Amino acid sequence: MFRTGCDGVARRSRAGVVSREDTGLPCRPRGHPHDPDCALAGPGNVVTPQDWAASYRSLFGLPRVHVTTPGFVVLPLTDSIAAVNTPEPLGVSILGELIDRGIPGPVLVRARPARRTFLVVADRHPSPDHLTRLERRGVDIGPHRGNVVLPTGFGHRTPEGRWWARPPRRDESLPLLSELVSAAIAVLYGLR
Repeated sequence: MFRTGCDGVARRSRAGVVSREDTGLPCRPRGHPHDPDCALAGPGNVVTPQDWAASYRSLFGLPRVHVTTPGFVVLPLTDSIAAVNTPEPLGVSILGELIDRGIPGPVLVRARPARRTFLVVADRHPSPDHLTRLERRGVDIGPHRGNVVLPTGFGHRTPEGRWWARPPRRDESLPLLSELVSAAIAVLYGLR
């Protein structure tokens, strides 16, 4: 398999066919000086976790992303940022509904257990009725003051065991928690 580098040249890759447009992550052509906000040292080479964290912060507007002592890049969940975790098959349908509504936002996938994590703006907590419905179907809202581990690689083989189903985009804001809950309820109960 091949990956297209920033300079447009296809290169061999284990991760599959990935281009800058597919990932949305920054890169620089060969021979350019190192840029701390750049996620690639050269075509196909992933750089340090610190560089990934800087890319997530400065280029994608994910606040307070930092590197932990073991070297994981994490996004802290705060009063303003939340994470909604769903079982994998349901997450695929919810993402489809969000895309149909024009508000998809970034979505992470992890293999074990098979889950999707939607990053959202925490505008208001769901009603007790909606929360109960979601929890019955395996949907949970990440705890305030928790962290979301972000990938530092391309494709499905990353050191963290998670990858982007839909990466963050420079020109796109996160969907609201209330919008995601509305989409999830619509998918679960056929209210589309």
